[in-house]
Amino acid sequence: MAIPIATGGIVDQAFRHMRLSPASSLQDGDEKATAARDQYPTALDYCLELGDWSFASTLADLMVVLDQNVVIDPKNPTAYKLPADCVRLIDVHPIGQISYRLDGDFLRTDNAGVCRVRYTRRINVESNLPGVFKALVSLRLALDLGPRFGMSNTREDRLNSQSIRALKVALRADAKLASARRYDGRDDDIDWVQEARR
Repeated sequence: MAIPIATGGIVDQAFRHMRLSPASSLQDGDEKATAARDQYPTALDYCLELGDWSFASTLADLMVVLDQNVVIDPKNPTAYKLPADCVRLIDVHPIGQISYRLDGDFLRTDNAGVCRVRYTRRINVESNLPGVFKALVSLRLALDLGPRFGMSNTREDRLNSQSIRALKVALRADAKLASARRYDGRDDDIDWVQEARR
């Protein structure tokens, strides 16, 4: 995946975390620019996979795949192709009422017809990401790039600790962006005995 120029802030910060000067431009052919272009998509996806982020959450109605080359699973006979920007599947609706399994980029269900899903989508424009999340991605990118640029073990340990703290901050900030109720429609008060028997 080509990374847009708009990711430059995250990339620049990653090099600063490594105590290196940033690449002059992501479009250059120098080692820093090449390494950043290679590793940025992986660092971004890694961070997106760590949480159910409100800014990356979206709903989609998937259509049944009618390709005759797709093998039918008797238990989950209907196949759907996940959207190209899907990083992580979160929910299949109606929640708790459909049997499903993820096979690569196919979703197989016992449902027929259109299937609504909620998933984490890949966001390629840095300005569409919250600041706390950009900080997290820059730390992850620095950790991914570090070995290539001879980062010391001490620096790596420090960045690792910072990234753990950054993840907690980002998750805490994002958790306040939804109403205080369960997303799956169940009662807030859980009978733990009944829950254990499910």
